[in-house]
Amino acid sequence: NGASEMLGTVAGAIGVLVVNARALSYYGEIGVDALGVFDYIFGLFAAFFLCMSNTSVTVIGYKHGNRSLDEIKAILKRGIILMLTGGVLMFALCEIFAGPFAGIFVGYDDAAYELAVHSIKVQAVTFILFGLNIYVSSVFTGLGDGLSSIIIAASQTLVAPIIFVFLLPEIFGAEGIWYTIVAESVMTAVLTVLLLLTRFKRSLLSEKESE
Repeated sequence: NGASEMLGTVAGAIGVLVVNARALSYYGEIGVDALGVFDYIFGLFAAFFLCMSNTSVTVIGYKHGNRSLDEIKAILKRGIILMLTGGVLMFALCEIFAGPFAGIFVGYDDAAYELAVHSIKVQAVTFILFGLNIYVSSVFTGLGDGLSSIIIAASQTLVAPIIFVFLLPEIFGAEGIWYTIVAESVMTAVLTVLLLLTRFKRSLLSEKESE
């Protein structure tokens, strides 16, 4: 338990390396610049999701120890609503302020600036689901379900990025590079919801059997 957090850090670095290499092959140096600009923005906004997710581990673990299933569900529900609301707000901010954000980093180069603005607007969609994925992964850690947490982390940071960064450019051309992070978040969100439903369905069945 907790291995998912380690995997997320290590795999995230590998995923960035692979995506940057693909961007370099399609767009050259300005492609890496554009990805770098979004990575800075992503790191800033992701701090909110990470803060909430890391805090939830202790709370969920405590409630799990008390076998307070109803309270866990309530915390989970509020957390998911907060993650999705924050994600939508961050998406909106990126769409509105993509130009100023890009200008801070690559305002000196018109080509890099235009590509960075485009990449921010496309990739910002990932914020809507990213928080959900890492929050639920942390909830599983708090429940002592390290396997489910690892599955989510591996999908989000390693498996899905590598699959889509090679698949999507074959379908959409160079534009597919920017869709990678969005596709990985959607794929992971589907997996996250399935794991979550399975977990709580199993918990409810166990509770009924004990009664």
